[in-house]
Amino acid sequence: MDRSVSDTIRILCVDDERDFLELTATFLEREQPYFTVETAPSATAGLDRLGDGAFDCVVSDYEMPGANGIEFLETVRESHPDLPFILFTGRGSEDIASDAISSGVTDYLQKTTGSDQYTVLANRIKNAVEQTRSRRLLARSQTRLREVIDAMPHLVYIVAEDGTYLLANQALADFHETTVEAIEGATVSEILGDQAAEQFRADLTDVLESNTSKRVPDVEITSPKEKTHVFEPRLFPHDLADTDTRAVLGIAVDRTERVDREREHEETDVLLSTLFDTLPVGVLAEHESRQVLSVNQRLLDLFDVDESPSAIVGTDSAHLSAKMRDRLVESSRSLHQLDESPTAPESNTDRQLDLGDGRTVEQHYQTVDFPDGMGHLWVYRDVSEHTKRNAELSTVVDRLEGLHDATRDLIRADDRETVGTLVADSVSSILDHPSNVVRFREGDVLRPVAVTSDARAELGDRPSYAIGEGFPGDVYRTGESRLVEDFEACDRGVDNGPHRSALYVPIGDHGTLSIGNTEQGAFGRVDRMLATVLADNAATVLDRLTGERTLKRQNERLAEFGRVVSHDLRNPLEVARTRCQLAIEDCDHSHLDAVERAHERMETLIDDLLVLAQNGATIAEPEWLDFATLVDRCWTTVRTADATLENEADGRICGDENRLRQLLENLFRNAVSHGGETVCVRIETTDCGFCVADDGPGIPVADRERVFDVGYSTRDAGTGFGLSIVSQVADAHGWDVTVTESDRGGARFEFTDVEIEP
Repeated sequence: MDRSVSDTIRILCVDDERDFLELTATFLEREQPYFTVETAPSATAGLDRLGDGAFDCVVSDYEMPGANGIEFLETVRESHPDLPFILFTGRGSEDIASDAISSGVTDYLQKTTGSDQYTVLANRIKNAVEQTRSRRLLARSQTRLREVIDAMPHLVYIVAEDGTYLLANQALADFHETTVEAIEGATVSEILGDQAAEQFRADLTDVLESNTSKRVPDVEITSPKEKTHVFEPRLFPHDLADTDTRAVLGIAVDRTERVDREREHEETDVLLSTLFDTLPVGVLAEHESRQVLSVNQRLLDLFDVDESPSAIVGTDSAHLSAKMRDRLVESSRSLHQLDESPTAPESNTDRQLDLGDGRTVEQHYQTVDFPDGMGHLWVYRDVSEHTKRNAELSTVVDRLEGLHDATRDLIRADDRETVGTLVADSVSSILDHPSNVVRFREGDVLRPVAVTSDARAELGDRPSYAIGEGFPGDVYRTGESRLVEDFEACDRGVDNGPHRSALYVPIGDHGTLSIGNTEQGAFGRVDRMLATVLADNAATVLDRLTGERTLKRQNERLAEFGRVVSHDLRNPLEVARTRCQLAIEDCDHSHLDAVERAHERMETLIDDLLVLAQNGATIAEPEWLDFATLVDRCWTTVRTADATLENEADGRICGDENRLRQLLENLFRNAVSHGGETVCVRIETTDCGFCVADDGPGIPVADRERVFDVGYSTRDAGTGFGLSIVSQVADAHGWDVTVTESDRGGARFEFTDVEIEP
């Protein structure tokens, strides 16, 4: 049998009889060609030889000078605890054998006569070395196996039938925050706790009785850090060599992170599903093959489709499209993009569809890339209320512009009858309530001065009322408007013909405005506000005409108007403007641009009306302000386009900063509005005040007395309030303002009696 170099056995023979020593070496090498024998005549020499080289076995005599064989053995064991050591002696006794065994001898052999003893010795040497080498190999294998097991991220263990851990890897020890040595030899109850141990014992019994492996799904075990982990153990029957003990080999995979991810995914799916089902818009997702992938209940509700989403998912979308198309008016059916073959439709498109029940739905489409191909996403939104609000807002804008024009006409009126007629006509055209009557006070009676044709046709000739008589008389007496929502519910027994509701508004101290309608609850908040403003404007004109102007009453009305405008118009206007901007971003349409311009004009009207209504002729406590800095700030807040400013203002000016900003901003805005985008505006201090001049077309001499009148403007788009505000601010500060021609041919506004210091 061939052996490699690594199988060579090196033997050290130690004996004080040199002849016998040489003879032993010779016979051993003859017995086994892979034996290499070296000799030493004493224990001391033997120790030296052991220190110089590696030997596989030591054969030693017992009786030798100096240290005997057992003493030699004990010394060898200190540095070579597992080196095979055979005591080969001619002196044999039970005591020597016992001492040798106690000192760790590998084998004991007594010398005899004849060569057979060397054959026996050779076999003893061979067996001892092979056993030692096997033990070393097994130890190395066990070490390597331990390293492999400890390197595994999973929990690995061997548990005997009685529940004792025979083996545990480092991962198991780390999880329980202990050591491998502490686990091996412990019971499952001591490591896992009673409840988990009971389940483990049941699984262990199943594996041993069936002699088959078992997978245990999702076992929850709490770590010492009170964190619950989810494991998936796999148990295998395991035979222990050279023993009747039965055991199982377990490998437990920590699935905690995966389970957490799966749970998070499930929660996310539930959340997304809930969001999808509760979206305020209808959503349909389909594959390029036209198979419906997802649809929410909102879409089915929008189109009154009497099916559930689960019944539609997986079907051909043409089935759903046909049902949706049936709900559209004829003119919208050709626009229903879902009817088209969506092989390559234009992405990100929007269309408005009209339903047969009067609602309007906006359809949005875009492509979607799915893992297995292209898809299509359809979103449907009910924009009926949005469309309705835009229409209502447009109506309000039109009414405000109409009220603005009516106010101009009222200001130009020269007599009471004209004022009455203008009020009645304005209510018919602006408020869209053609049946109305205007009464003015004559003595103690309110007599009709303007009766519309609709009112005369529905009610006949209208009577006069004494102060305090009927609704008109009560309204005049109290000075408070009166709204009758339903005459049938009114207990005053008034005969109003076909009219079901009415609005009565006082016209200052001059009369009343009566508006009727054949429908119950026909007057909204905007109607009441516009009617009140119109009546107040008429009262102001009548005050001017009759010389009985009552400033306090007008201010109260204007203040109420300001509150109504600020709360009831500005907020919905801001909502409308924002909605309009969003609509422009979604769908750029020329109609939306017109709506945006209308919003801007309405905002300007409201701002100017609020300034006139709320500020009046009062100012806050005056303060000294740096004039040039104030001018620069005001210029930056005005849309001046390419206009230029020459700021020659000097020193400090005394006044109310907010009101001064109103004055300067309106002057700058007026210059740009009338002088063009490239106008040059110059402001400078004078000996008794300051002046603002431009190089625009100027103001004709005949118009210079009227430019400060409320409502006066030479431009169709003008509000007629800007210069009126300028005059109002100047009056509030006690200044005089005059209009002349600038040295460049434009307009020059000069303010005097102004407190200015260098």
